[in-house]
Amino acid sequence: MIDFDRFPSPCYIMDEELLRKNLTLIKSVADRAGVEIILAFKSFAMWRSFPIFREYVEHSTASSVYEARLALEEFGSKAHTYSPAYTEADFPEIMRCSSHITFNSLSQFCRFYPAVVKEGSGISCGIRINPEYSEVETELYLSLIHISEHLIHLLNDLRSRHPHLRIILEPGSAFTWQTGVLTSEVVDIVESRGIRTAILNVSFTCHMPDCLEMPYQPAVCGAEMGNNGCHVYRLGGNSCLSGDYMGDWSFDHELQIGERIVFEDMIHYTMVKTNMFNGIHHPAIAMWTKDGKAEIFRQFSYEDYRDRMS
Repeated sequence: MIDFDRFPSPCYIMDEELLRKNLTLIKSVADRAGVEIILAFKSFAMWRSFPIFREYVEHSTASSVYEARLALEEFGSKAHTYSPAYTEADFPEIMRCSSHITFNSLSQFCRFYPAVVKEGSGISCGIRINPEYSEVETELYLSLIHISEHLIHLLNDLRSRHPHLRIILEPGSAFTWQTGVLTSEVVDIVESRGIRTAILNVSFTCHMPDCLEMPYQPAVCGAEMGNNGCHVYRLGGNSCLSGDYMGDWSFDHELQIGERIVFEDMIHYTMVKTNMFNGIHHPAIAMWTKDGKAEIFRQFSYEDYRDRMS
């Protein structure tokens, strides 16, 4: 169990044992189905953990020049790159950092494929095909949440019917699903019109944007969604945005200033989307290792906020 007292607050904390559990399952599926499964940076790009990933997977996907460069320089292999549109300025760097490039339209293919051929890069190129079918309710992402025996059966059946195909899966959040938390603490408790709000030292707008964009309710350790309990609080973020809150949450006790509030499953599609709106202090990034050590990867400062501005 993570010892939260050994980490700064607020902090994103990845649990190495949970990560390795997911990676072991993913590698098992890949091996048994005869396919390759690769990491998507759009959901997770904490590069200090890439050495662990490389024990289980060999490649990653990128959707931009920076992600492609991260694949080459930090993941250690060239990217499988797809973007809705490439530009003349970016494409040479895209080619340098990519082993595969997928185009979103025939016009993009016709515009840039000649450069790939001219360079003799050996890059594998393709066209994205949109079947206009999705079983997920939210169209913002398409990710594999559940890996099962049924999937392995489907993949093996597909390979038996099309043995010439090389099948590559990009399951999005499956790699880091339920592998870590975002810790925070109560800094104030206010009441207005019968609603008690616990103000936290994190922001939903800045640090958990999916909760507002998707939207979905995060899981909070030791609390239940709804107002059926004895101690009900709205959880408020610490930015000045009026919509920076989540409610209602029922606790089994009165919250106290300084008390730790832990948001579960906050590693995928969180750190990659955070921002410093309002100059809000960014959570630290850390890992609870399999050996029970608190490894702090990054803490942020005023200079990080200042240097994003001109």
